Amino acid sequence: MKLFLPKKVILTKGIGRGISQVNAFDNALLDAGIANYNLIRVSSIVPPKAKIFYLKDLKSKSISLPLGSLLPVVYAACFSQKKGERISAVLSLGIPKKQDYKKINGLIFEFSSNLEEDQAKEQCEKMLEQGFEQRGVQIDKKFFISASTVCQEAFTCVLSAAVII
Repeated sequence: MKLFLPKKVILTKGIGRGISQVNAFDNALLDAGIANYNLIRVSSIVPPKAKIFYLKDLKSKSISLPLGSLLPVVYAACFSQKKGERISAVLSLGIPKKQDYKKINGLIFEFSSNLEEDQAKEQCEKMLEQGFEQRGVQIDKKFFISASTVCQEAFTCVLSAAVII
C-alpha cells in the first residue's frame, strides 16, 4: 500500500472573539481561512521536499480543497476571557540543509501562552533548535507564523497553524 506524502505546508494565523471559547476558536479559524474543513491535528513533521508557503502570499488566498475536506493541521491556540491579558500563539518551522531535505524531514514546534509575541516566538525558536539538535541535523531555513492580541470583553482566541497537504 502506498501512502500519500504531502507536498505543501501552508502557514496561516487568525484571531477570534465570541460568546464562548468554542465561538472564539471558530472565529479564529475563520480569520485563518481554515474554518470550513474537518481539521485533523497531526504531529509536527514536515515531509521531505515539501514546499513552504504563507496563505497570505498565495494567489488564491485560500486553501483550494472542497469544503468539508479532511485537513491535516499542526496548530497552537491560546484562549482568554480576562480583559487586558495578552495572548500569543506561535509556530516555528525548520527545514534541513538542501542536500539533506531530499531525505530528511523538517520539524514544526508550537507554543502558546500569555507572553508578548516576541517572547513567545523566541521560546518557540529555542524549541525548534533543540528538536533539530536532538536529531543531529542542521537547520537551513526557519519560518514563523504568530498571532497575538489583548483580550477585550469577549472570549478571545489566537491561532497559528500549519496545514499539511
